[in-house]
Amino acid sequence: LYACDADTLVTDVVGDEILGDLVATRHPCFEGRRGTYENNPHSLAYIAPHEGKYYFAGGFYGGKTSEFIKMNQTMYDNIMTDLEHGIMPLWHDESHLNRYFIDHQPTRILSPEYCWAPRWSGNFHCRMLIVQKNAAETNELRK
Repeated sequence: LYACDADTLVTDVVGDEILGDLVATRHPCFEGRRGTYENNPHSLAYIAPHEGKYYFAGGFYGGKTSEFIKMNQTMYDNIMTDLEHGIMPLWHDESHLNRYFIDHQPTRILSPEYCWAPRWSGNFHCRMLIVQKNAAETNELRK
């Protein structure tokens, strides 16, 4: 099972190179640098300064069904606990996803080409593109 943002456009072949027990995608904005992990030690998404090798994107991740369900249940439980304590991590579910991947090492790490946006700089071939949202159009659809 895999999760991808609803505003994602597949722009090239995506094959079995994405398969693994637990699959994460490196975030294009933080390639080669630490990223903005959750720094509130009261949050269950908290990541200490000495933790984290890659910052992962919440736009595309997955794995074997059992691992995916376990991951999402853990993230849901942690999100709900944070909310009960009035805590909202900096990047919401993506912050919890990064915590999960520190505690449960991904078996497959994909490059940012699987979660790319035209506004980001970098030298990656784009396979999955996050489409620029039109706020006015989105608001019109909500009426």
